[in-house]
Amino acid sequence: MEIRCRKCDSTFKKSEIIVTGEGLFCSQCIPEGVDKTFFTVHLSWQGLNAIIDFVEGTADVEQFMIIEKIKDKLILKMIEELRKYAEIPESDS
Repeated sequence: MEIRCRKCDSTFKKSEIIVTGEGLFCSQCIPEGVDKTFFTVHLSWQGLNAIIDFVEGTADVEQFMIIEKIKDKLILKMIEELRKYAEIPESDS
């Protein structure tokens, strides 16, 4: 089963997926006034500094490990939100 836009029923092969409380939409079909769902990510100063150093290209090994943890948390939050609206297969890894 492929995930499809709720309005135009197209699959999301080359388009940005907009996740809302009303469903999944492609960027061309997002309804006006739709309730946009956002999620919060809590960062420590150490995490924030790691992101800044990563972007500037000066991160050390410890900061790269922090970035990986942040990335994993973001991915899990996105999957949790997507599962509310579509069947997402479990990862084999």
